[in-house]
Amino acid sequence: MLVLGSWVSHQIKHSVLVATGVQTSLFAETILAPFVQDLEAGGTLDEARINAIDALLGETPFADLYVSIKIWRSDGLVLYATNHDLIGQLFDPIYVREAAAGKIVAQFESVYRSEHAHERLVQEKLVEVYAPLFRTGSDEVLAIAETYERGNALSDALDQSQQMTWLVVATAATGLVGCLYLIVWRASQTIVAQRKLLRSRIVQQSRLAQQNRALRLAADKARLNASTQTEHHLSRIGSDLHDGPLQLLTLSTLKMTSAVRILRTAGIDRKAVEQQIETAVEMTQNALGELRAIATGLSLPEIAGLTLLETIHRAVERHQAHTGNHVELSVVEVPEPVSEALKTCAFRVVQEGLNCPPSAPMAQI
Repeated sequence: MLVLGSWVSHQIKHSVLVATGVQTSLFAETILAPFVQDLEAGGTLDEARINAIDALLGETPFADLYVSIKIWRSDGLVLYATNHDLIGQLFDPIYVREAAAGKIVAQFESVYRSEHAHERLVQEKLVEVYAPLFRTGSDEVLAIAETYERGNALSDALDQSQQMTWLVVATAATGLVGCLYLIVWRASQTIVAQRKLLRSRIVQQSRLAQQNRALRLAADKARLNASTQTEHHLSRIGSDLHDGPLQLLTLSTLKMTSAVRILRTAGIDRKAVEQQIETAVEMTQNALGELRAIATGLSLPEIAGLTLLETIHRAVERHQAHTGNHVELSVVEVPEPVSEALKTCAFRVVQEGLNCPPSAPMAQI
């Protein structure tokens, strides 16, 4: 806003001064240039021409418009001045050299040099213009006209224009800043809302992850408990079979064997009875073998205290002992120690895999 307002104010002031300079240059070309057409290089204006210029400026409205007028030679000699005391004096003003190059220079008063003593007495703002005076029909600069125009009205107009410019620029800048503020504020609110939403979702995801971990641990624990309970149940069944029916069948076998011995010892030929008893003994022994096999399969007291690797070897050795088949065993590194449930599971998996019929597809366990 400051840069734009300063630039616009400067452009307005520059444009006004340029217009004033052009207007003054037209005045100088029309009114003052005819008095220097016969001026030779290094020459001066005679008394008659000086008086003619005084009369022209004094009898016309130009006296009210221009406070002071000077005509300079390009080397800085004053050819004419409203204050006649300056005529014939030599100065070195910067703007005279610029005007001698054909440039119009216009600015608000800069009356700080010695040649400005008369202008400093005027209690109002002045517009200082340096305008080249050309030879008629050519670009040759014969002299330079310096005018001091009353500038109060122009200065007031410029001040009003600058104030209006600053007001418009400030209003526009305030509106833009307000719009940008609203845009940024809404974006900020959106970001804050999204951040809150993301945080709540992260919290929810964390809770779900914790619940999933808890459920997974509970499921693993439940599987281990189920496996342990199953093995305990099978062990109890095996123990019940071993301690119940197996004991009775064993006792029955012993008694029938004893009866056969007594009959043989008595010398009584009871072949039919012996044959029946022997048959009963044989069937009882077969039943005992089957029940022992079942009881042994239901319980695995033999793996208690074994490592996981030893449990796998025990399952293979048992299969080879029961079936006479050779099993090639290759075991990679296994974790130690492990729970009893995991050892039992490994034993059952190896046992089931080895008990597959020959036609079943083999797989690496």
